[in-house]
Parts: sequence; C-alpha cells; structure tokens
Amino acid sequence: MSSQGQTQANASQPQIDGPPYLITTAATLGGRPTPSVDDPICGVFIAFFLASAIFNMSIYQRNRRRGHKFLFSAVLCGFSIARIVACS
Repeated sequence: MSSQGQTQANASQPQIDGPPYLITTAATLGGRPTPSVDDPICGVFIAFFLASAIFNMSIYQRNRRRGHKFLFSAVLCGFSIARIVACS
C-alpha cells in the first residue's frame, strides 16, 4: 500500500531534466554581460564619474591656491578616474 502511495506521489511531480536550479531570464549578478543593456548604463556611469572627477579636481586646485590642503577632493578625483577606467 505504501508503494502505491509513493508511486502516485512521484507521478504527480513533474520530471525535470537539467540542472538542479531554476534558470531565469532575469539579470543577476555575474554572468555574461549583455551589451544592449550594459553599454547605456556604463555610459551614464562614465558621464557621472567624469563630471565628479572634474568637479573634485577643480575644488582641490581652488583650495590649493588658497593655501588649504584638502586632500579628500584629490582622493575622490582619483576614485572617479578609477571608476571611469573600470567602466571602459
């Protein structure tokens, strides 16, 4: 009797051939980049970080001329340049 119950339980569950995880079509972390999606996003980030690098370097140079050494602006400029290189 228990074997009949197990057979009926197995028959009601669909058989899945393939990997043990669900394959989704949604974007996830990692994997292969999709140029049609990723290129415009990277373009926006490059523009944002380029504006940030210009803005922070101009603040640093203006403060340096006044005799202030606020290195945080220079560090943020370096960070922005590193992000531009990473997105390119």
